[in-house]
Amino acid sequence: MNIFNNLDTIIGILGFGFGIWQYKKASNLQKVVNDHIRGLYNDSKAVLEFAKKKDNYQTIGERARAIKTSIIRLDIINRNLDQKKISDLGEKGLLDSSEVTEYKKFSSN
Repeated sequence: MNIFNNLDTIIGILGFGFGIWQYKKASNLQKVVNDHIRGLYNDSKAVLEFAKKKDNYQTIGERARAIKTSIIRLDIINRNLDQKKISDLGEKGLLDSSEVTEYKKFSSN
């Protein structure tokens, strides 16, 4: 009986530790996604301001590319994509060839 009580305690501690580890992992991912979303919001707001006030198409284009880059990075993070998964999405027709190239360019591995 004493062995089973000790085993239960050890399993409980390991389960508790695993739960904390998963919570920290999820919190870090949520922070990264929130940072990207905040960046998307700020970039889109800036593009709208430039479009309303000025005919500065170069700046609008640069901001639009920054938004597109942020969206790609957010999608990579959200779907946990790596080079192989991006290629698989391209083969399945979920991404076209230009999207596969861009996604691979922004993928970290």
